[in-house]
Amino acid sequence: MAIGPYIADFICFEKRLVVEIDGPSHAADEQRIHDAARDAWFQREGFRILRLSNDLVIGATDLAIGRIIDVLNV
Repeated sequence: MAIGPYIADFICFEKRLVVEIDGPSHAADEQRIHDAARDAWFQREGFRILRLSNDLVIGATDLAIGRIIDVLNV
């Protein structure tokens, strides 16, 4: 979903949470810089950011869901 100048993988407006599912490309220096700027923008807009790896979401979906629930309950 497009939010301001960025696209969020998943967003919950009610809880002000952005969930990002990151693959290996997010380890590259250029991508890390972009991600940091993007996260800072979302935080200035009042959102929390939760980053989960592709491997976690695909291989341990229950654990990924548990992490999202934990963040929502804070």
